Amino acid sequence: LNPALLGPYLAGLEAGRHDTSVARMAGTVQFFLSDDPDGAWQQVREHLAYRWSSYNRYMFEGTSRELDKPAYYDLDGLRDQILIGTPEDVAAALRERLSGLPVTDLMFWGDFPGLADDLIDRHIELSITRLAPLLSGEQAL
Repeated sequence: LNPALLGPYLAGLEAGRHDTSVARMAGTVQFFLSDDPDGAWQQVREHLAYRWSSYNRYMFEGTSRELDKPAYYDLDGLRDQILIGTPEDVAAALRERLSGLPVTDLMFWGDFPGLADDLIDRHIELSITRLAPLLSGEQAL
């Protein structure tokens, strides 16, 4: 979700004679919830890097650009792309990042390739039982 897209989006609504109060945005956000946020990056980084490396690897497969070196995703900057923390930490960061945006839906990765099942299960459990309630109702983004 990119706040820079809100202006053009609202302008498009106005140009189409739509009420801007109906504006809605949705998007993907990368986060990982853990009971041990300090250790979580060490647990997920290689799995997250694998995911994005595979996207880079297969981006041009079967095309005339198959031998091109993909430059789609900066693996060195990966840590800056994912929110890692407790549900409360991630909810606060999401509120800050999405403040003023008409966000109605967020999508996220529930799993990370190769990550231990117990860590994935806990991430999903925390997402559903603790993060979702923090982001709904009166506490909505």
